[in-house]
Order: sequence, then structure tokens, then C-alpha cells
Amino acid sequence: MNRNKERLKKAAIRIQEWYPLMLLLLMIYTLGAYSGGKSSAFLSEYNLSNLLQATLPLAIVAMAQVNAMLVGYLDISVGAVMSFSIVAASFIITNDATPQAVMIGAGLILLGGVLVGLLNALLVRWVKLPSIIATLATLSILEGVALVLRPVASGSINSSLLAALRTKVGMVPVAFIVVLVVAILWDIWLRRSAGGLRVRATGHDVRSGRRLGIRTKWVQVRGLVLSGLLAAVASFFLAVQVGVGDSRAGSTFALTSIAAAALGGTSLAGGVGHFTGALAVSLFLALISNMFSLRIITSSWLNDPIVMGGLTIIGLVLYQVHDLRMLIKENWKKLRRVFTARRERNKDYALANVFVEPPATVESGLQPGQQMLLKGGTVISLDPKIGTLLVGDVLIEGNKIVQVGADIQANGTTQVVNAKGMIVMPGFVDTHRHIWEGLLRNIGTDVPLEGRSSYITFVLGRLGRAYRPQDAYAGNIVSAFGAIDAGITTLLDWSHIQASPEHTDAVVQALRDSNMRGVFAYGFPWWGKYEPKQPGWFVRAARAHFTSKDQLLTYALAAAGPEFTDFEITRSHWNMARSVDARITTHVGVGTFGQRRKVEEFGRKGPELMGPDTTYIHCTTLNDTEIQMIVDSGGSVSLAAPVEMMMGHGMPPTQKFLDRGLKPSLSVDVETNVPGDMFTQMRSVISLQHSLLHERRLAGEDVKSNLITDQEVLEYATIEGARANGLDHKIGTLTPGKDADILMLTTNKINVTPINDPAAAVVWGMDTSNVDTVMVAGKILKRGGQLVNVDLNAVKNMVYDARDYVLRRSRFKLPAI
Repeated sequence: MNRNKERLKKAAIRIQEWYPLMLLLLMIYTLGAYSGGKSSAFLSEYNLSNLLQATLPLAIVAMAQVNAMLVGYLDISVGAVMSFSIVAASFIITNDATPQAVMIGAGLILLGGVLVGLLNALLVRWVKLPSIIATLATLSILEGVALVLRPVASGSINSSLLAALRTKVGMVPVAFIVVLVVAILWDIWLRRSAGGLRVRATGHDVRSGRRLGIRTKWVQVRGLVLSGLLAAVASFFLAVQVGVGDSRAGSTFALTSIAAAALGGTSLAGGVGHFTGALAVSLFLALISNMFSLRIITSSWLNDPIVMGGLTIIGLVLYQVHDLRMLIKENWKKLRRVFTARRERNKDYALANVFVEPPATVESGLQPGQQMLLKGGTVISLDPKIGTLLVGDVLIEGNKIVQVGADIQANGTTQVVNAKGMIVMPGFVDTHRHIWEGLLRNIGTDVPLEGRSSYITFVLGRLGRAYRPQDAYAGNIVSAFGAIDAGITTLLDWSHIQASPEHTDAVVQALRDSNMRGVFAYGFPWWGKYEPKQPGWFVRAARAHFTSKDQLLTYALAAAGPEFTDFEITRSHWNMARSVDARITTHVGVGTFGQRRKVEEFGRKGPELMGPDTTYIHCTTLNDTEIQMIVDSGGSVSLAAPVEMMMGHGMPPTQKFLDRGLKPSLSVDVETNVPGDMFTQMRSVISLQHSLLHERRLAGEDVKSNLITDQEVLEYATIEGARANGLDHKIGTLTPGKDADILMLTTNKINVTPINDPAAAVVWGMDTSNVDTVMVAGKILKRGGQLVNVDLNAVKNMVYDARDYVLRRSRFKLPAI
């Protein structure tokens, strides 16, 4: 039943899109029948043929305008292109021109239309002028040149060519049949092909289209070039009517073409277009003019221009009401933010309580001067000066580690924790995870990163935009609790869910409530129009939540990066992050996006921007030059091998960085596709690296690189993660003076009995069931295999409620079970 409703809704949307055309056809039939009843001359073959012929110039130039409007532009130079082309034809396609000269001349005129389109594209895309300003400049130049060449109308155009353009089949001009077929095929292409979908996506939202892998710049340039080319084509059919070089012949077509496109159902906001609609409007307007010329309409106060103007206004109100409403709404939002930006925000939502006791009343851990001794465990310190102790102790005072060694003696007030049968080691550090997606665990295991049915399309483009602040809170906190449960004490939250400051407040509150150590990386949403207030919101969050470097939560910018934004925007993001002393984390080398050498371009244009405060994620399809740039700049790297292999990012580049002396950090990335623990990450990275080196050796290659050891991959999951998060001075090893972020893993379970090599047991034998105790800054968050102070039933209820709301709002269907 639900599926049938969905089909009916989709069918209704498709039918609604064709309302303008259906209404136009009805009006054309009605006016035609009325005119035939009023005047016998109207139905004559001569009149109907001329009517269809008169439709062609406007129909073709309106289709030119549709191409520009589809990608979000208005091209008001089309009329000037028509005038200039007619003037040019009066010089080069004259009555005494040979057939070869006529063909060459026609080709040059069409080439001129293409060049005008390229000039418009240059002004809009690279000079960054608004399309109206850019095409107005082009219009002025072309009209000025045309007027200089033909101050008065003169110079006959080749009569044989004009006669050929009037060729008919019966009473219907051949050209009209061709234009009708082209319009229908173009509409089918626009709605039924991948290329048409890319055009519509670009016009609807350039930023989202770029992130979906669409070459938006090329699509926009092509739209303007087609507009110029079709305007040149339209000039030939206008020449059929004027016959001579007239510098003012096309002056009325600029605005009329916009009106015809809009009346035909093409959106002023871009993304929606109708070529057959533009043709139908052109026929309708030609019919109105024909009624005046035959004096079927004879009112003394009514004339052709008044009717045209009135119809245009009515059509814009009828067919563009959604665009006008959205324009008013957007400007109201901007105005409201101007007046409310400095006011204290009041939450209009409530966050669920998921704790046994309110967070404020929970024991905050060891107080200054209080000590805890972890006694008799196997200590993997990952500090090269301390090493691994088969039987050792860790002494904690307050939130710091004060001593690591064998047989440390406790004083009378020291709390002693029996660590016998435990491996004691630093907590795992995850350097990149989109934890707001905690609601969507395992939802995308069968889809790749890119494409029409993909993670980018569904999770970022559809589900993410449905989140309320409270849904983001639920996703964040369930993922954070899952991380703690898996032994992760520090996590970088790559949070591209910041649809509003309220979303930011909610996800930061979730991190704070979880009590884990976190780096909150503020990310702009990857859907919808770019919100110009986002940089201000980023700075606001820095001042509201991250006033100290000593707190558990620190700040970063989750930058879209050079593969998804233009260089100037990327540079502004880097400078914005550094203005508030925030680290930078960015996706690069991601699937096909990484094959465009954008990081290399970024590094050459702004070498000062690449620095040690930046973490580069994935890097799977970067070239060797780009990888070397990252290494030379002192940057860090975050790999998510399971995701990279299963979703089509590319081969994890572990060896390329190791060969250059840079050790990677590890990250989960998306729980939509993979589990949220570091055991999976470690095993994936080490298995893949061993496999690739063994494969090369079996192929007879003299391989100089070494196999990763268990100890090294443990470092990737701890101290290298701490470095990538800018926290290696605080965490990552069990070193006196560092914060007590500690993990205790039980060795008494059957999955690792007997323990022969502690590091190998952690990497190869253990899983989340071995995580017994988790401590952050001296505070125990998990003890005896259970999260402390967390009401798991309340968490489940909150998460299911939020998940169900997001699915309903986004109309996303889970697989049938």
C-alpha cells in the first residue's frame, strides 16, 4: 500500500511538471477555434503556414534561453546575437555569394554564436560577474558593433538560403517540424538520461552537484554556449522575415525569450526546464500577434505589447510562484538573522535524558591529589622509553599519569584496581568519524560512495537534510557511546550536519555529555544552497564552546577542501580556521574527485596553506606529487581502510606514506557501512599492507619496504591518532605527565586464551567484547564491560524515535525484512 502511494505521489509530481504545457495547448486550441470562427482568412493554408513560420525565431531563441536558465543563468544577450548575426549575414551571405560561400558564411555565423557563449561563460564563471551583468555587457558590445556596421537597415541576404528555410511539407514548414522533434527529444533527454539529470542537478544546486561528482563548471559553460549557438540559429529564421541586415531586428527577443521560457515552465531558479513548453508559448504568442494582424482583436485600448506584457506577468505568477515564494522566504531568513544574530538563542527542542543520574551529578573522576593504581596488568605503554611490561603498574593522580613501572607502591589513600588478567594500554584514537550518522548504522553497506544510488546521494543528499537538532544529538551520542564501548577514548567528530547554530549546539552537547575526549570538527552541510552565515556560525561556535585548549573538547574545521570547492573558497576556509586557532581536517583523494589533481593545484597556488595543523583524509587517488606535498608540509593522514576498499574510494595509500616516512592515523569514517571499532581498522590496514607486499614479492619484485608490525599498527591507532588530532602532548602513550586516557582489555575470555604476545593479541585476537574498562582524564566511563551511568533503554528509545522521524521526513525506505 505504501509503495503504491509513493508511486502515485511521484506520478502526480511528474504530471504537475507538465501543467504549463497542457494549459498552453488548451489555450492555443481555444484561441485557434475562436479565430477560425471569426475569420475565414485565419484557417487559410497561407495564414497557418505563415503563423508557424513566424513562430520559429522566438521558439528557437526561447529554447536557447532554456539552456541558460536550466543551469541557473539568464542570457539577455540572445537578441543582440540575432541582430549581429543578421547584420553579418548581410555582408557575407549576399545574393551573389556562391553556394560554398553561403555554407562558409553560415558556419561563421554559428561559430560567432558559440564564441559569444564562451565569452559569457568566461565573464560569469571566471570573472565571477552575475549572468545578467555579463550578458548585458555582451549585448551592449554586439549591438554597438551591429549599429556601426548597419546604421540603417540595408544589404539583402541570400534569397536562395531564405527560400530554403521556408521549405514546406504541405502547409507546415519543414523547419517547424524539425524544431518540434528536437524540443521533444531534448525534453526526453533532460528527464530520462544521466546527462540530463546532471544538468538539472547543477541548476538546482551547484554545490551539491559538485559533491555528487558532476562537472558543474563544464555543464554551466555548455549551457551558455548552447544559448549563444541557438540564438545564432534563430537569426536565420528572423532573416526570413526581415530579409536585410537590420541592427535592431533582434532587440525585442531578449526579454521575450525569458518570458517564453518562464511561461513554458522553465524555473527562474534553475534546475527545471521545458523545451516543448518554450515552443508552445512561442506558438501562442505568434497566434496572439496573428489575431491582431487579422483584426480578430480590434479593441481600441488593447494592443499586441499590452497583451504580451499581461500574459508574461500572469504566467510568471502562475508558474514561478514557488520560486518567488522561496525568494521571499530566503530573504526573510537573512533579514531575521541580521536582527537575531546577537541575541541569545533559545532552544525550541528538548534533548532526551539518557543517564541513570543527570550528567552534572555524576562523579567527575579523581580529584586533584587523589590517586588510583592499576596494579599487576600487562602494560603496553607505546612510549619507547618505557616499552611493554609483562607485569606492571600505572599510577594516576587526578587526571594525570604520574608513574608507569613494575611494583609501584600505593600509599594508604590510593585506590587500588586489580589489573591482573588485563592488558593496560592507551585508549584508541579515531581521527575522523561522522558520528551524527549513528542513527543510520549499516544503512548503506551495499552502496558505493559515488553515483546515482550512493552514500553521497542518500545519506548526505537526502537523509542528512531531514535531521532536526535533537536528531543530530541522538546520532552523536549513540555513536559516542559506541566508541567508548569499543575502547575509543578520543574521537574527531567530522560533523557536516551544521544546518543551523541549533544543530551545532546539540552535537557539541552530545559530545560533552558523553564525557569522552573529542575534537569537534565543524562542517558545512553537503546539501542545499550554501548558507552565507556559515562562516559567522563557525566563529560563533568557537567563542561559545571552545574558549580553552585544556578542556576535553577542542575545535577544528571540517573543510570541504580543494576537490569540492574553488581555490579562493578553500583558501578562505583555511584562513578562517586559523583565525580562531582551530585545526583543519579535509577529505582529499576521494574516488574520482581525487583524480583531478586539485590538491596539487592547491599546493602550488597556496603553498603556505599546507601545514602541520592539517589532517588529510583518505588520500586514496592522490598522485605521488600530491602525497609528497602532504609529507613535506608536515601534515598528518587519516586512513579508513575498510570504507575505502568497500565504497570505491580507491586503494588505501598506506605504503606510499610509509615509504616517505609518514605514519598514518586510523578512523572509522561512516557507521552506515562499517563497524565503529578500531580492531577492524587495525586488522584491515595491516592485512592489506602485508597482502600487497607479498603480492609484489611473488611477482618477482625486489621489495625494500618492511611489513607493518603489530606494535606499529597499535601506534597508528593511538599515538599517531593523537598527533593527527593535535593532542599528542596530552594522550596517545602511557607516559608520566600525560592525561589518563586508559584502556583495560581482559585476557580471560576464550577468544584470546592463552596470551603469548600481548600486542598481537590486541591486534589479531581481540574485539569489543574484550574492552573491560575505559578511562578518560582519570574518569571511568566503562567498568566491568558496562558503560557507567548510561540508561541503555533510554538511549535505544531516543535513537529509534529520531531514526523513525528522519526516515519519515526524508521518505527513505529501509529494506523489507
